[in-house]
This record gives sequence, C-alpha cells and structure tokens, in this order.
Amino acid sequence: MAVVIGYGVMFVGLWLSLYSTWILVRGPFAGYPLPSGEWILLATGGFVVGVVLFAWGVQRVLFSSGSQRPDLDEQHDHTMDWIRR
Repeated sequence: MAVVIGYGVMFVGLWLSLYSTWILVRGPFAGYPLPSGEWILLATGGFVVGVVLFAWGVQRVLFSSGSQRPDLDEQHDHTMDWIRR
C-alpha cells in the first residue's frame, strides 16, 4: 500500500513541478507575456512543493519494504500467551 501511495504522490509532485515550471518559463522562452509578480511567487512555491512531493514519493517507492509487519519467530511470539493458559 505504501508503494501505491508513493507512486501517487510522486506523480502529483512531478505534475505540479512541471506545470509551475511551464508557468515560469513560457513567458521568456515561448513568446507569452510575463506573468505578474503574484503568479511568479505562486509558481515558485508550487515548484518547491512539487519537488518535495516528488522526492518523498520516490523515497517511498524505492525504500519501502514489501510488508510493514515484523517477521517474528514462533519461539519469540508471545502475543497469544493468554489463550494457552
């Protein structure tokens, strides 16, 4: 489940960072008018948030284990001792 959430967060972060980059770059390089100061500030913040979300998602995908449950040996498992009494 953590991997699925990681992929979702990763793609949202990638989309957000690419879209905010497009807002910042389209004026000077694509011939559009420059955005206002508020849009530049908003796009810069969106880029930073997108990169952080993308990095968090990649970390979740690459470094999560298959199961979040601990692997206990039978002789060390004392969770059901109250039944055996």
